[in-house]
Amino acid sequence: MRGSSVALTVSVPLEAAATLALPGVAGVVLDAVLAGRPAGWAVGGLAALLAVGAAASAVAAAAGPACTAAGTVALRGSLLRRVLWLRPFPSAVERLCGERPGPGDLTARLVGAAADAGAARAARLGRRRRW
Repeated sequence: MRGSSVALTVSVPLEAAATLALPGVAGVVLDAVLAGRPAGWAVGGLAALLAVGAAASAVAAAAGPACTAAGTVALRGSLLRRVLWLRPFPSAVERLCGERPGPGDLTARLVGAAADAGAARAARLGRRRRW
């Protein structure tokens, strides 16, 4: 796995855990304040939880596009190598596609389809592209 994939794999569950724990920790702080007990440790825990959630969110926001870009580059390179390898053998391309694809078709696949497929890893890990 690349660094951005590892960062995304770690940060997304951490962000989700912090988000799920937030109401409980906030409730503990509120209970301590309303009961008149010292709430310093509870407020510190809430601050730490908010910091962890914000840091995990920032890492996920940065790693998601990096993961998508890396996947897109890999797919485009692989597809380009295959197309260039098949170029001397048009009969092989015709067997795969049923007909000989035009240059516009190959360009569209390199530009559009690879970008959509490159986002698959980030989508599986929980971060989708935001328009």
